[in-house]
Amino acid sequence: MTELVIETFPKDGKTWMVAEFGKVKWNEAVPDEPLIQVILSHGSKKQVSITRTIAKSLTIYVTKGSTWVNGEKAGDIPTATTAIFRFDSLRDFQTISAWESYDSATIWDGNLGRHRDIRLYYIPPTKYSIPKDARDCHYHVYKANSGVDVVISSICLFDGLFGYSMKSKQIAFNNTAENAIKAMEFTGFNIDDYEEPPLENEEVIGLAKDIRDNDRFFLYHLKTSYDAQRAVNHISAQLTRNRHAESYITVNPWFTENHHWKVKGVWLENGKRFFVLQILNFMYPPSPDFFIIRENHNIIAENGERGATKRNTRTKNSNTRPNSASDRKPSSDALPDDIQVTGDADIWVNPRHRKAVPKDNKTKNQAMAPKEKHREQISTSQINQSNSDVGKGNLTQEPTEPDKQPEQPKVVPNAIMLIYKALLVLFRNGDIDEVECLDSTGEWVDVGNSDLPSLYNFPKSTTWGENRTKPPFRVGASKVYIARRAGVFHVSAQGEDFYFIAIERVRTESYRTGVYIGFYKVDFIIEIDRILKEVEKESGVWANLSGVVKSGYDPITHRGDANSIARQISMRMELAG
Repeated sequence: MTELVIETFPKDGKTWMVAEFGKVKWNEAVPDEPLIQVILSHGSKKQVSITRTIAKSLTIYVTKGSTWVNGEKAGDIPTATTAIFRFDSLRDFQTISAWESYDSATIWDGNLGRHRDIRLYYIPPTKYSIPKDARDCHYHVYKANSGVDVVISSICLFDGLFGYSMKSKQIAFNNTAENAIKAMEFTGFNIDDYEEPPLENEEVIGLAKDIRDNDRFFLYHLKTSYDAQRAVNHISAQLTRNRHAESYITVNPWFTENHHWKVKGVWLENGKRFFVLQILNFMYPPSPDFFIIRENHNIIAENGERGATKRNTRTKNSNTRPNSASDRKPSSDALPDDIQVTGDADIWVNPRHRKAVPKDNKTKNQAMAPKEKHREQISTSQINQSNSDVGKGNLTQEPTEPDKQPEQPKVVPNAIMLIYKALLVLFRNGDIDEVECLDSTGEWVDVGNSDLPSLYNFPKSTTWGENRTKPPFRVGASKVYIARRAGVFHVSAQGEDFYFIAIERVRTESYRTGVYIGFYKVDFIIEIDRILKEVEKESGVWANLSGVVKSGYDPITHRGDANSIARQISMRMELAG
């Protein structure tokens, strides 16, 4: 369980699930933080539901489908699963209510001894029960390219798509587009004050001191896209119009074409209808390369004087069990810490970025992205006091090391994951047609729209084929170590079949992935064990292989991130073509 406690949640020792978000109301005490109803359900002999109120920004952490015991997060409902959907467009959609039925059917009831009529619901209560308190909540129904109806509420849509950090989401929810841009953007700079000017293909963008680097995509499109401005203005108009009443908020996507979502949710009808509990990740629309200038109040002014000194701040709260009263929150105008939330750390977007560096006549402590901090280290107690941390936390997706902890052993990145992420970059860009991975049974599995399967094992004829960093099994008096794994990928591109063999590295950071061409899939499966035995014999050194088992094309040396490795792969395939 997490150490963050939501004080308004029940403290009865029972497991309560966040079933749905209800109405939103204006917070007169803190205008930049509306309040939202959370409908909690408890699955006992009789379904029981209660309504609690929390600050809207906390919905990014108090996610739908999450379970809570005594105000602490315990996990997610067991039926929750992840899926990936693609949409050519979100312009056309259907709006339904929580308890709306789409058809009726006649079934035989053995207890009654006759046929009876039943109603078929879009969200069957047997799959996901929505309490009566949220029966007027409306949902968008989008048709994915695979034909699946994807059902999602406005709050989940907003939390998933509108910005990267908690701060940017808070700004977007509570302001017009014009005011949101002013709050997120830093404009008080002179481009001549920096060592290197922006390149011709780079978009200059200034980020306010408490805005994350990855928020640049949302800010850029909010400045340049009419659809994004209209979506943000629509939310602001609803809050302003219903300032003296509670009401449901309707949210529309801020861009409509070519969506790619990774979501957590529940299958309402396998392969046909999916109910979204949370958007974990999504593909941003096309964006330029960025030249980022971060706000820094410590840059020396032109007259040689420094800016106003920073006021003293309170000492760190050492409370190990922070509480959140949830329904009050001070204005978040202080430099925030970052809090880890569920979701992927990777941003599904390709453009690069550079950060501006001040010239020598300027101080070089240029403000970077807000300091990162795990959510369990953030105190959300003393809500109504000026030194509260609530609202000063920036929820992001990037985990960090705890402050003042002993340095952890260096974790070697997995070569298989590096090549896999690079292939997904090419697949999402449309540079390759499909990505398949050989699983432990020797079957090809499509991984373009799903996670990696159980990976193929080395034949393990020598100890090099074993992973001795894992605990061994006992077989009689002998120790048996699990086999080293290989990521064997098949890619179709330009009418050619390419095969990549990435070796699981357990004690080194030297990565090379073998590349094979000129095989049919059925023939390559026959050859794979012979190739791996030779790789094992040569301790993974591709250059020492010979004959048929030698890499059909020069191995790829892994350097950089997924995007840079993807460029290496793309160049190899272009040369091969």
